[in-house]
Amino acid sequence: MITASHNPEDDNGIKLIDPLGEMMATDWEVLATELANALEGSLAAVLDRIVAATGVDLSQQASVALAYDTRITSPQLAQAVTDGASAVGATVNNFGVLTTPQLHYIVRCTNDPDYGEPTEAGYFAKITSAFTHIRANGSAVRNYVPYLRLDGSNGVGAIKMKTLLAHLGGLLKVETFNDGTQGRLNHQCGADFVKLYQKAPEGIPFAKITSAFTHIRANGSAVRNYVPYLRLDGANGVGAIKMKTLLAHLGGLLKVETFNDGTQGRLNHQCGADFVKLYQKAPEGIPLDAGVRCVSFDGDADRIVYFYHDENLVFNLLDGDKIATLVASYLKELLDAAQITVDVAVVQTAYANGSSTHYITSVLKLPVKCVPTGVKHLHEAAQKFDIGVYFEANGHGTVLFSSKAQEVIRGAAQKNSVYPEQQQAARKLLYTMNLINQTVGDAIADMLLVETVLHAKGFCTPEWNALYTDLPNRQLKINVANRNIITTTDAERCCVTPANLQPAIDLLVGSVSCGRAFVRPSGTEDVVRVYAEASTQEAANELAYEVGLKVYELAGGVCEKPKP
Repeated sequence: MITASHNPEDDNGIKLIDPLGEMMATDWEVLATELANALEGSLAAVLDRIVAATGVDLSQQASVALAYDTRITSPQLAQAVTDGASAVGATVNNFGVLTTPQLHYIVRCTNDPDYGEPTEAGYFAKITSAFTHIRANGSAVRNYVPYLRLDGSNGVGAIKMKTLLAHLGGLLKVETFNDGTQGRLNHQCGADFVKLYQKAPEGIPFAKITSAFTHIRANGSAVRNYVPYLRLDGANGVGAIKMKTLLAHLGGLLKVETFNDGTQGRLNHQCGADFVKLYQKAPEGIPLDAGVRCVSFDGDADRIVYFYHDENLVFNLLDGDKIATLVASYLKELLDAAQITVDVAVVQTAYANGSSTHYITSVLKLPVKCVPTGVKHLHEAAQKFDIGVYFEANGHGTVLFSSKAQEVIRGAAQKNSVYPEQQQAARKLLYTMNLINQTVGDAIADMLLVETVLHAKGFCTPEWNALYTDLPNRQLKINVANRNIITTTDAERCCVTPANLQPAIDLLVGSVSCGRAFVRPSGTEDVVRVYAEASTQEAANELAYEVGLKVYELAGGVCEKPKP
């Protein structure tokens, strides 16, 4: 996959997908790094060594699936991939502009035909069919309004949203902003921007709340507070392009207005999920209406965050933690109603807000598994449960179903001897399972999943947000001479070295209400990252400062000391 995801439009790179459509195994990362760093004259020798070490059978015909995002450099890099793969006898299937999760799906289906048809059309057919079946009993319940605003981050997600909405047939209305027509990719918009700055992406003009409801289906698709209308920030990326196809399939079940769809703006510039998450504000190019549900994709449509503005036009972010808790609660309800017993867990990192962890364990009564930072750790841990839900705070995540869980759910959905309500719940579980892209975080599929849950619960966006209140938090970066002096354990929540640092952190944490803090070394630069949360923003800021100061003093800080 040729993409630089949520990074600026001028950047580009690749993501490698394994034969089952998942992320490349860690041991192959070492080999890929060795190959990437090989001098031109020794390239053949390095390849031969890798082939010998891994036992690759060169007599088998190799096939490479290739796709790319909307960056101007992507086609040229895709041609380089084609030339390189062809030079060693591989067949290259170039699928053109896709979201990253779409290519993951196609690779999975190519090697696992039971998963679906290995085409973009097959991708949309599978997820929209599931979404439509779930909505068959009416497209609005209680407070859920099937209307959503999408901050497309001026990336590919805004593009693909159009395709998605075409498939949904009006079940969900999504207005897309930051769809790539004007803004730059991930600039002042997108999931990371919204999460980081806790505010809506730029480009959403002011209007009355009633303007949102004019987009709701004429046949009355809202019961309670759910409205099938959504605004999409496509990050000026591929997601906005694919949304057109999706909407054609949905047949009006969901109305999505796409902004930052790539027709004007730059990829990920002032838009997209990373922008929205990072800057905690709306992306550029998306209207700011009170109460209207908005969603941001990142540039290659594998991350998603929601946001809205309250009656005072105060920005509210619903990040990966909020999505994980919403989805976990829905799955638990369906499992209980279907009387299906499997082990369900939510996987988080230390960056997950403490309130989300408390809600999952105390209210939902589900176990939480904490793992080190990185989506590979989350995915691997989720695979150990029958149903594993994981979302990073940045909006990258999915739900995994074990073979056992899939078999049990399918059996219950087909069993006629149970009570009708049990079978109905099992069938909803089956459709929900089909709606989810289990290979990787997928902004389009995750958006449909969230809309499905909001519709089922009859929730408006503020009701979803009110399930729990995030603890205020603060993050800092401390420059150090050597980041390797910091080592951690317990999923990065406890500092091992320097030996006197963790006791100092414990004393500081114990002095504030609802305090929590941890430090971890950056994986790429001589920086130590500090996370702190407390009952008030002032306390969180002070705790982060004090912990950062201890890092500076005890772990070889350089440059300026942290300031309050």
